[in-house]
Amino acid sequence: MLIGDSHAAHLYPGMADLFRDPRTSLLQLNASSCPPLIDVAGEYSDNCRKANAFTFAKADELHPKTVFMDAEWTAYFDQDGFDSRLVKTVQHLLQYRTERMIIINPAPHWSPSLHQVLEDRFVKVGSPIPSHTNAGLDPTLLFVNDRLRSLAVVAGASFVSLTDKLCDTNGCLTSVGPNVSTDLLVYDSGHLTIAGAKLVAASIIAPALAGSKR
Repeated sequence: MLIGDSHAAHLYPGMADLFRDPRTSLLQLNASSCPPLIDVAGEYSDNCRKANAFTFAKADELHPKTVFMDAEWTAYFDQDGFDSRLVKTVQHLLQYRTERMIIINPAPHWSPSLHQVLEDRFVKVGSPIPSHTNAGLDPTLLFVNDRLRSLAVVAGASFVSLTDKLCDTNGCLTSVGPNVSTDLLVYDSGHLTIAGAKLVAASIIAPALAGSKR
C-alpha cells in the first residue's frame, strides 16, 4: 500500500514495475496536499481528514504486508505536533494493520522549479547543464531528511532516503538521462517525472525493500 500526498503518488509509475508478480499487488491511496497522519491538524480540509480515514480503514480491512508512506514532508514538519502524530500513525499501523512500514523522504525540491533553475542559471548563460546542482535547492531538505530518519527509528519503521542517494556535495541529481525534455528528475519543483520515478524505484526503493525487515 502506497499512502501519502502527491509526493507519494509520483512514485507509482516506478513502484508499479516492482509489483508485476501476480502474487503481489500495489494499492495507491493518495490525497493532494494532505499529510498521511492520524489526527491531522485543523488547517487541513474535511476532504483530507476523510481521505486519511478511508486510507486507514482500508489498511485495517486489507492488512497489507508493507505500507510505504511518503509526502512532501518539508511542507509539514514544522507544524505543532508533527513528530508525535507521525510516530503515532506508524505505530498504529504496525500494531493493527501491517507487518512493515517504510517511510520515504521527499525527492529533491527546487524553487521555483528545476527546469526554471536550469534555464536561468545554466542555459541562458551558455553553461552546460550539470549532473548535480545546489542552485535553487530547498535548504531544509537535509534537516528534514535527518529528522525523519530519527522519527522512523523511534516509531519502528524502515527509512528510505532519496536525499542520501540522489544528492552529494555538488547538489542533487538533475537528470536521469541525456534528453532534458524527458529525463529531468522532477517536472516541476519536486514531483518526479516518470523517468525519475522509475530510477528511484529500481535503484533506491527495490534494494531497500529487499533489505528491510521489521
